[in-house]
Amino acid sequence: MLTSARLTLRTRFTIAMVVMVGLTAASVAWLADRTFRSIALPSALDDLGADARLLAADLRAFVGQASDDVLALRRHPSVIAAASASPRDDVRPRVAASFSAHLDVKTQYEQLRLIDGTGRELVRVDRSGAGGSISVVSADSLQLKGDREYVSSTLQLRLDAVYVSPIELNREYGAIEEPHLPVLRVATRIRTETGNHGLIVANLNMRPAFARLREAGVDGRYVYLWTHEGVYVVHPDRSRQFVRGDSLRGPARDFPQLRGVTGTDSVETRMIESPDGRLGIAALTVTLAGGPPVTLALTEPREQMLAAAAGVVRPAVVGGIVISALSILLAFVISGPLTRPMEDLVRAVREYEGSGTWSPPKTATGEVRIVSDALAATAASKRDKVVELQREAHSRRASEARFQVAVEASPNGMVMVDAKGDVILVNHETERLFGYSRNEMLGRPVEMLVPAAARGRHPDLRAGFGEDPHRRPMGAGRDLFGRRKDGSEVPIEIGLNPIETPEGIYVLASIVDISERKEAQDELRRSNAELEQFAYVASHDLQEPLRMVASYTELLERRYKGQLDDRADKYIHYAVDGAKRMQLLINDLLRYSRVNTRARPPEETDMAAAAHEIVRSVLRPAIQESGGTVEVGELPVVVADEVQMGQVLQNLIANALKFRAKDRAPKVRVYAERQPHCWRFAVEDNGIGIEAQYEDRIFQMFQRLHGVGEYPGSGVGLALVRKIIERHKGRVWFESTPASGTTFFFTIPVEAA
Repeated sequence: MLTSARLTLRTRFTIAMVVMVGLTAASVAWLADRTFRSIALPSALDDLGADARLLAADLRAFVGQASDDVLALRRHPSVIAAASASPRDDVRPRVAASFSAHLDVKTQYEQLRLIDGTGRELVRVDRSGAGGSISVVSADSLQLKGDREYVSSTLQLRLDAVYVSPIELNREYGAIEEPHLPVLRVATRIRTETGNHGLIVANLNMRPAFARLREAGVDGRYVYLWTHEGVYVVHPDRSRQFVRGDSLRGPARDFPQLRGVTGTDSVETRMIESPDGRLGIAALTVTLAGGPPVTLALTEPREQMLAAAAGVVRPAVVGGIVISALSILLAFVISGPLTRPMEDLVRAVREYEGSGTWSPPKTATGEVRIVSDALAATAASKRDKVVELQREAHSRRASEARFQVAVEASPNGMVMVDAKGDVILVNHETERLFGYSRNEMLGRPVEMLVPAAARGRHPDLRAGFGEDPHRRPMGAGRDLFGRRKDGSEVPIEIGLNPIETPEGIYVLASIVDISERKEAQDELRRSNAELEQFAYVASHDLQEPLRMVASYTELLERRYKGQLDDRADKYIHYAVDGAKRMQLLINDLLRYSRVNTRARPPEETDMAAAAHEIVRSVLRPAIQESGGTVEVGELPVVVADEVQMGQVLQNLIANALKFRAKDRAPKVRVYAERQPHCWRFAVEDNGIGIEAQYEDRIFQMFQRLHGVGEYPGSGVGLALVRKIIERHKGRVWFESTPASGTTFFFTIPVEAA
């Protein structure tokens, strides 16, 4: 009996190849069957599920288009007018004409109706004409539908919401229409200018959609569709469609395995047993434009699912057997030259293990020679490698020590967290900030330092950072708090730094206690609020006595002008003028104080429309009096406070008209240019200009460059402009040539828009 010690490497190699071929031949049939089960069937089920999703998407789109159509029709002016309490005589015919045109273009609609708030049909257009042609139902044939569920349900919806009915057979005058017509009603509520309510109802003919579903039922596949009440609306046996109350023949009896199918996006695929054998089935629940759900199922026999794969596997099995036989023959032929150098190499390795001296085999050629040379080089460099590893270990220990010293000396709290979220390093400042000792934190989840309100979602935030690790502040735009050992919370700022390690991504967090800064910010906000309230109250309380002074001085001027001497008239004029200027100052001060307190939420603002309105209405007297012109170029739509943008444009254009040169009529041009991150607006004039030295002064409160008698005003306008622009995160400045003109610029950031 031969033992393995007496068998040569060539003999063992040949025997192994023979055994391998035998095992291969014996397992071919088993592998083919496993291929069917592990590859072919799951792949076919995936294809079946993908086809079911496509059918569901087509069905959703078919009903979704109807939802979009009724929402579009509800905004038509003639539809709203026709639903009013007292519509004009010519409105309903226009609605009927519009409905007729809609049915002519979109053949999937069986009828369109306009119903008032009591359920009475006002306009009805359907396909009841000869040969299914479009017909406008006469007024005496219109029906009262107030008792229908779709009327009451639609009237309870909010505006712009859509009601979608279950799929059912169409009824006319209380009876099911013959031949059967499956329909789905899509309706939406309208509200008229007089406050009346009504609705638009579209009867959607589901035959085209069902026909497309049945087209998928070819080559042994079948398509089923049933309502949430368990009523088939599409079935291979059409006699089972729209049959109610037959639980013994419904989907629950046919497909008991699908009772757990839920959701609108998840497809359930599986193999099931049926009276006709094993079937593959893909099913999902489909919600049609927010209406009642329906269930769609697509089935295919198992034999058909495996038919395509069988044609691929059978040739592969035969080819594998042939290749294995050829491999045995080839292995026997080349085993001698192949194994002899390997045997010599093994002998040389054993000698090296015993003596420590490498002697390359004489028969080593090709790859064996390469291995022999590599082993020689490895033996020669073994000692050097050990020394190098020792040096690297020492260097790493020194680097870790320096890192530990730097972390410990940091004035900020430093916390390092591993990939699992456990604390692996803290410094003394972290102990002081949170009140825990170092041993209490190490090895514990970092969520122990997170307030209870945010602790639940913190692991998800850590996972999100791990997917895209980079240096950044944590919680941008949010107030962050840490939880101390005693349960109190402290406001903090956190900077995150990812560190790559062999164990995964570690995170080093730098934590700063910002309690004092928060207190200072709160105090500043309180101070600003008090200053704004003081300015408002002071200005408001001055209005009443000032109005009385102005009224009586004007009364004196009207009654006694010319009856006293010139000096008295002059004094009265000074008093009247001073009272008016004081009122102007107070009103401007009020407007200035309300920039933040009375500001409106940002919204889309058409700057061109705002500029044209100011020029056309507010500034028309000033333009006519000065004989000037104002040219408004193309201006964008931005997201801003519309009223405040109007104040900015009004102040800048008014100043351009007011500070005009005496020898020429004013010309003002308003335009805008797109910058990389903002819109830059410009108001350009040909007026008297401004010296560069006054660049900061003119934007300050009550700062004027000219006397009151020369140019009227309060000196608040440009200060108001700057405050509004700064509130919108922009800036304002000017460029000017004295005696030639000035251009004021201001920006509105694009991200604000």
